[in-house]
Amino acid sequence: MGVPWRDISTPLLDDMPVYPGDPAVRVTRVLAMDRGDAVDVTRIDMPAHAGTHVDAPAHVIPGAVGVEGLGLDALIGACRVASVAVEPGEDGIGPGHLRALALPRDCRRLLLAVRAPGIADPPHDAPGITAAGAGWLVEAGVALVGVDTMSVAPPNDALPTHRILLRAGVVILEGLDLRGVPEGAHTLVCLPL
Repeated sequence: MGVPWRDISTPLLDDMPVYPGDPAVRVTRVLAMDRGDAVDVTRIDMPAHAGTHVDAPAHVIPGAVGVEGLGLDALIGACRVASVAVEPGEDGIGPGHLRALALPRDCRRLLLAVRAPGIADPPHDAPGITAAGAGWLVEAGVALVGVDTMSVAPPNDALPTHRILLRAGVVILEGLDLRGVPEGAHTLVCLPL
């Protein structure tokens, strides 16, 4: 018997939290057997960045590839889950935080459980990876970085982090649910819409 698989994606729910300024998520039953229809059919209206999602390079780089242009090699394989704590007054997750994780040299996929005082269920304004932290990840050879927050970047300066990672070909995975996932080595299967 193998190791149990865990779904670390956030369920899509009507009126779930979205990044400020994004349209609301709407989940609507358009056909229902309990109303006499032959089948149940659900319609989902949502921004591409709701719930658990991959940020494609086209998200912040004009003319770059969309999610359909990403290779599966970065999205499937061994990964490391690690918890990182950000203290009050810190700008976000920088090189020092990442060095302290003592990642194996061959760590190509890193999923971060972000912890900060006052954050129980990470909201949109949770601390993200700083531009310097993004540069450190690129230099370390990370091919995918995932976070359990709505954005990989600090809310007050999101574009530099996104641009550094995406220009270097690092896949960004946002909105994970890492509750109950132990730190350490795992296998990631990420198949974006």
